[in-house]
Amino acid sequence: MWCSAYPALDQRGQVIAVLLSARRDAAAAGRFFTRARQTLNVTASEVLTDAAPVYPAVPGELLASACHHVE
Repeated sequence: MWCSAYPALDQRGQVIAVLLSARRDAAAAGRFFTRARQTLNVTASEVLTDAAPVYPAVPGELLASACHHVE
């Protein structure tokens, strides 16, 4: 079975959280952002994602104060 990996990196590029999901959809992205925020107990000031269609809404809903960049 294929899985999508959602990694969270800090400002130095170190992996600080990872979620593996069978689906790459808004629900999986939401779980990732929620778990990463709860586990790390931090508030992100910036979010950098790829151009997947699920990302524009999810960071805006869960991390409203973070600046979202698409690379």
